[in-house]
Amino acid sequence: MDDRSADGQPVPAGTLVLIGRAAWDSQTLVVDDAGRFAAEGVPAETVSVSVRVSGYRLSRRIVSVDLLNGCMFMVGVVDREIADLTVELEPGQFESPSTEESRRQAGEASTKNRTRRLQGVPAEAVTDGR
Repeated sequence: MDDRSADGQPVPAGTLVLIGRAAWDSQTLVVDDAGRFAAEGVPAETVSVSVRVSGYRLSRRIVSVDLLNGCMFMVGVVDREIADLTVELEPGQFESPSTEESRRQAGEASTKNRTRRLQGVPAEAVTDGR
């Protein structure tokens, strides 16, 4: 799995990635020099993925991005090995949904993500550099 910033550069080596079912049941992974991380033994169920780098947030191009609960993370179902997950960061800070309508839309997206396969940035966006 790849971790990179919106400009295509890998996130800094040593960045921590949290993946798990709940805060008390998670793995802490470390990004390597190439911007990659790997997780083993992830249960076949809904999980969350969180990456934090000062001055960056998860890209809104990530299919499984979840904006609820006062933070930004990815949520989706792991139902098989996912070798091509690209987690992209973009400059900026997390912004909570500010209107009732945006909170409603975020809630609907969160509900959908919890039943869909975990997905990062679409492959065509990664290869096209968009």
